[in-house]
Amino acid sequence: MWQKTSNFLSYLLHPVFVPTYSIIFVLFFFRNIDTSNITIIHKLMIIGSATLTTIIVPLLLIVYLKLTKYIKSFKMETRAERTYPLAITSFSTLSTAFMLYNENYPYFMFKIVLVSGIIMVAAFFINLKWKISLHTLGMAGLTGIVYQLIPQSHNDIIFMFFVCILLTGILGSVRLKLKAHSPAQIYSAYIIGWVLSTQLYRFI
Repeated sequence: MWQKTSNFLSYLLHPVFVPTYSIIFVLFFFRNIDTSNITIIHKLMIIGSATLTTIIVPLLLIVYLKLTKYIKSFKMETRAERTYPLAITSFSTLSTAFMLYNENYPYFMFKIVLVSGIIMVAAFFINLKWKISLHTLGMAGLTGIVYQLIPQSHNDIIFMFFVCILLTGILGSVRLKLKAHSPAQIYSAYIIGWVLSTQLYRFI
């Protein structure tokens, strides 16, 4: 039971989902003048586009890598196996960010996805030398983004911020219990994800 729950959380909070989770958050839980006039249909279209470019396309390409034996398993347990998927995910996320920019969506939405893409690029280069926890990196990044959005929100999103902290902590514990990472790989991901997300969002 514990093993199944841990694997479920690992899949649910996989870093490939973070950009789309971020967009869902700002469209349905974050309120300010830039989001108040977006209709439900338009919101669903934005989420659909983000899902296609940041989840479906990368996952299809990762399936191709598996079929062509560039990676041994979808868990991608070695640094070498992560290289191509990280490059694909980085490119897809950055492409989505600039799509949002070119379509004149609220600037903060562009910033959120751009920050996610830059974090993935950082993960790509770190991975060339050292294995880091991509799960906790992604969730720490999401937590940092939510933190930066608090002053801009017209509603109280403090609760969502603490939910992100809780999920990030649980996820790190799960990855340690699964022996997917060492403590150093988990804690460094927390720090890098938080610092990059908060500082990049602040200065972009």
